[in-house]
Amino acid sequence: MPIAIVQPSFQIVVIDPSSGLVTMVFDPTAFQDLRYSRVLNDIGVFTLTLPYTPANRAVFSLDSFVEIYRTNPVTNRLAKEDTYVCRYFDIYRQGNIENLIISGFQLNHLVSRRVVDPQDDPNAAGGYSTYAGQADYVMQQYAYYNMAQGASLPRQIPNLSIGAIQGVGLNVGYRLRFDDLYKTYQDCTARAGVDFNIQRTTGNNLELDIGVIGTDRRRSTNYPWGQWVALDPRRGNLQDPHLTLDRKTEKNVVYALGQGQDVNRQLLKIAGDNAGDSPLNRIEYTDTSTNVQKGDPTGLLTAARASLKKNGYTQKFSYKGTEIEPGNVYQQDWFLGDLVTAQYDAYSADLRITSVELFINQQGQTLQTAVTPI
Repeated sequence: MPIAIVQPSFQIVVIDPSSGLVTMVFDPTAFQDLRYSRVLNDIGVFTLTLPYTPANRAVFSLDSFVEIYRTNPVTNRLAKEDTYVCRYFDIYRQGNIENLIISGFQLNHLVSRRVVDPQDDPNAAGGYSTYAGQADYVMQQYAYYNMAQGASLPRQIPNLSIGAIQGVGLNVGYRLRFDDLYKTYQDCTARAGVDFNIQRTTGNNLELDIGVIGTDRRRSTNYPWGQWVALDPRRGNLQDPHLTLDRKTEKNVVYALGQGQDVNRQLLKIAGDNAGDSPLNRIEYTDTSTNVQKGDPTGLLTAARASLKKNGYTQKFSYKGTEIEPGNVYQQDWFLGDLVTAQYDAYSADLRITSVELFINQQGQTLQTAVTPI
């Protein structure tokens, strides 16, 4: 007898950003379709289509919080997926039907609304805001003086706090002057292995968390005693796998240049792990790391390793997410940011789940993931 697949239920909650009060709750019968993405260290989006009525339009305002709730497969209760801010409003009529489309961004979008202003930083020197150390500390300091309580009043994001840091991430250093804070954060996460996320806590209170998101569910880490996620067509939990290995633009030996002039300039040469994959595969290049302070060999080493990772060969892997295969269920077997293992053909690799996108309409839901090789 076939197993009945129960589609999860959804709920949309709209919250006024000034008062923190709920202005409306929509169940699935109230909207025509919903698409949303949750992206690690980036900005996911949502799009909601509703029948147009003056009452529906009055619910939403610029930067209204829109929270998406979805049935958790373990508890079978609604649980918050993520919070978004409204940035797009579209009203249109097609025949006798009039619709309202609301769209916006994950709360991480708030980071992209600030630049690094040294004038707000009491520790700035020489016109630059300069910080070095473990990545979570550096990110915390730049957030505190540019979007939280340490910034000048007009630049403070209302009711935003910064969660406690744990001293994680590789050492990094930046010397910034009116640089884009969001680009700095993305560079830091790529180089240092630390994540960031803004969430709504209560009312209109927001919290920026800096740390490591996700759980290590790799087979290599947890076998034989722990629980792991192994995606494999032979296990019946991996559909439509697609693997691409592209080494056309690979570079694997870096000459990392730091500060200094001519022969006094800092230089560090590092070969990547893949330089010896064939007798001809040593591919050299030069990278300049002027943000690293002079006399900081650890910072230069960190920058060189990040450069090797960025310039290595491209390995892409994707698969279809149906959420009905045992061992591959979202919010039960894996979560955003988790490390998992995938096997296909001769390929076996550890992956990190970096994006989840869902589309919901009256016919059901579809789910798609994006993964990044570790």
